[in-house]
Amino acid sequence: MKLHTKIKLCALLAFILASVFLAGCSYAEMARQEPTTTTQGHFLGNPTPAQEAADKEILRYIIGIWTTADAPQWAHYHVLTIRSNGSFTAIHTNRTKLVCDGTWFVERGFLLLVRSNTPPSDYFGFHYIRQLDDHQLVCAPGVSEGGDMKFTK
Repeated sequence: MKLHTKIKLCALLAFILASVFLAGCSYAEMARQEPTTTTQGHFLGNPTPAQEAADKEILRYIIGIWTTADAPQWAHYHVLTIRSNGSFTAIHTNRTKLVCDGTWFVERGFLLLVRSNTPPSDYFGFHYIRQLDDHQLVCAPGVSEGGDMKFTK
């Protein structure tokens, strides 16, 4: 083998080894980083102790059948049923009386509703809970929507 060819092969081998080494260092650095999402994965970072305590308090009251306290023509949901098994049913007040089913969970003060039977199936309803007790639920209709949704149990 000619000297020129040996030099090219050595240079190529050195380049490959350096690339593998740098990729390995990068992977190890990524493995040491803090997680950027919560368990549910919808918010960055980890919840504060106050947020975790507030979520536990919400879970004490959220289970049940909630009926709109608003005039039905203005309500997003006429009836919202939150079950302890993690499922929900919402009857919309539009003319078709659309029924949505799916899963729900609470994260950082938000009630998150994920539809499973109506398109889009990956829809998330983010409802910030403003007030909740044994008989009243007040939450925002969405992240970027104004007004409140009011329900009674």
